[in-house]
Amino acid sequence: MSMRSPLAGPNVGLLFRNLFGEPECVIAAAPPHKLRLWLGRIKLELRRERNRGKTRHYRYVFNRHLALAAVREIILKKLGESCQ
Repeated sequence: MSMRSPLAGPNVGLLFRNLFGEPECVIAAAPPHKLRLWLGRIKLELRRERNRGKTRHYRYVFNRHLALAAVREIILKKLGESCQ
């Protein structure tokens, strides 16, 4: 039985590694200040990807959009846990 990644989908882990240069398992041990930095960068990337989608830009990738949203939700959940 294989362990499933905490991130949903195959593109999310790769996207996280490309954005931050670290494997996705780092989220579990990351301090809150680092999570907030990552969240800001993800929000910026997500805004860019949404704009590409709205203008039907040739570089828009729906799977990247979904992966960014999934990473954002995971980090928000982790920040919520660290605040309690």
